[in-house]
Amino acid sequence: MHKRASAAPFVDNAEYLELACARVRACVERAIAVAEGKTADAEKLAERASALAAELKARAEGAAPAIREALGLPSLQRRLGLADEDADVLMHAAAAQLDPSLGKLHTKLSGSAFHPWLDVGLAVQVQHDGVAERLRARSRFQPEAPLLRHRLVTLDRARPEARDNVNACEIKLPPRVARVILGADPTGGASTYARL
Repeated sequence: MHKRASAAPFVDNAEYLELACARVRACVERAIAVAEGKTADAEKLAERASALAAELKARAEGAAPAIREALGLPSLQRRLGLADEDADVLMHAAAAQLDPSLGKLHTKLSGSAFHPWLDVGLAVQVQHDGVAERLRARSRFQPEAPLLRHRLVTLDRARPEARDNVNACEIKLPPRVARVILGADPTGGASTYARL
């Protein structure tokens, strides 16, 4: 792909999601490199993730107003005033639905034999390297925090280890939120008068 084409404004939500998934993947790979003590690899992946974030922002801002409004996650973030870290959690949860290979990376990051799902512990580990930062970041998953207050995610406590441990709770997108982020009809087929 030519540099000029990659800097072109988004033409639809699918283009946005493709680039956003690449950024999620780079962030997860960076967290794996940090966990494995591969500092040089982690720095390169951090630079890649940062460059992808800058490209996402520039291409979204350059898009036509109608396209910009159709970009599910940025539109949702603007409407609800979500912090970038909250938006990153939502995109990571959506990317896990779009990119099955993320399951292998989640398993590798968790250090378990089989752990393909995104849970609070992994989401926090992807965003924060230090123990103190990770402990503070868990507040993002409290009932009064925007992600749960606005019902943008649900925390699944079905696994035995998740009953008393927020880190082990699987992060799931409710169908209505997934439809907004993925660009489908957020009403799920309801009449237009039902849209808010």
